[in-house]
Amino acid sequence: MFKKCIFALLLSFTLSSCASQENINVTTNLSETKKETICINTASETELRLVLTGVGDVKARRIIASRKEAPFKNKYELVERGLIGDDTMKKIVKEVEIICNNN
Repeated sequence: MFKKCIFALLLSFTLSSCASQENINVTTNLSETKKETICINTASETELRLVLTGVGDVKARRIIASRKEAPFKNKYELVERGLIGDDTMKKIVKEVEIICNNN
């Protein structure tokens, strides 16, 4: 029991330390079902990585480089341009928007 408490305490400290260094808000409520959406024509590399399931550093950089050449007209261009695969698109289709709300 004592080992579990120490492990949980160290894990908590590590996560909070990493989050503060990266300026990331850590959400611990796993039952939350609301998905965040992101505008792929304006999102930063960090936003792309954090919001889009299956998108890491490399794919985020490729998305940004591609939109600099030509802004996306629809979300399916991510697949058409070879930036992500069909399986990844199925996971993120509800998380991506093109017409960005400036609310």
